[in-house]
Amino acid sequence: TNICVDSLDNIITQKVDFIKLDIEGAEQDAIEGARQTIARYTPVIACCIYHKADDWHKIPQKVLSINDRYNIYMRHYMEGIFETVMYFVPKTT
Repeated sequence: TNICVDSLDNIITQKVDFIKLDIEGAEQDAIEGARQTIARYTPVIACCIYHKADDWHKIPQKVLSINDRYNIYMRHYMEGIFETVMYFVPKTT
């Protein structure tokens, strides 16, 4: 079976205000594929960070390297290591 995929940058044609990523370990790749969108629109991003051990530090590094106009918040929704979400909220001026 073949599955066609594309980057968010290739399919987004208008302003984006919110991006939610819970894609079972592909969050870093998705952020890379949304590089232009994140840089241009500074959307709020809710990103799961528990699928890979290095998500905790690589995801914020990647987002801030694209666009440093974010405050970062984190929320843990249940016991254990699962359901931890990092929120990137645009800084207000």
